Amino acid sequence: MSYVKQVAEENASGAIRRVYDAARARDGEVSELVQATSVDAKSTQAFQNLETNLMKGKVPLGENGPERRALVGIVVGNANVSYYCTHAYAKEYADETGNKKLAEQLTLDYRKAPLEDADMALCNYAVKLTLTPGDMTEEDLEKMRETGHNDDAIVAATQIVAYVNYTSRIANALGVEPEVWMMAEPEDWMKRRAKSFLKK
Repeated sequence: MSYVKQVAEENASGAIRRVYDAARARDGEVSELVQATSVDAKSTQAFQNLETNLMKGKVPLGENGPERRALVGIVVGNANVSYYCTHAYAKEYADETGNKKLAEQLTLDYRKAPLEDADMALCNYAVKLTLTPGDMTEEDLEKMRETGHNDDAIVAATQIVAYVNYTSRIANALGVEPEVWMMAEPEDWMKRRAKSFLKK
C-alpha cells in the first residue's frame, strides 16, 4: 500500500475501472504505480496513454529499440534512486535480452557494464538530462550522433527520459510498493548501487 489512499481494483468503477481494465489487458496486471495515482483517474489515464506510446509502441532507437528503451528506464530510475522504476525496467531489459545477470548489473552501475558505445552514450545522455538538465547543450546531442543515434532517436530518447523521470518521482513521493516479481530487496539495492553517476 502506498502512502496515499487508492482505489482497490475490486472497488473500481467509471474512469478508473476503464484504466484498470486496459492495464490488465495490456500487462496482465494493474501495477502498483497505476494504483498509487488512482484517485486521479484522468491524469492516470493520461500517463498510461503516454506510457503506451513511448514504452510499449515502436520506437526509433535502432534494431534494439525495446532493449534500449528499457536500458534508459533502468539508468534514469537509478539516477533518481527509484527502486521501483529501476527494477521495473530491469525486468523488461532481462526479458528483451535474456540476460538477467546484465540487467542486475545495470541496476547497480551502468558504467561498469559491458555496453556498446551507442548504448553507453545513450545512458550518459539520459543520466545528464536527469541530474543536470540545465547543463544540456548541443554538444550532448553531438555525442549521441557520433555513436550512431540520429535525430529521431534523440527525440525519442529525450521523451523516454522525461517520462521515466515523471514516473520515478511518483513512485518515490507516493511510496509505491515494489511488485512481487522485482529482482532485489530495496535495502540491499540501496547499499550496493553506485552513489554518484556524474563522477567518472
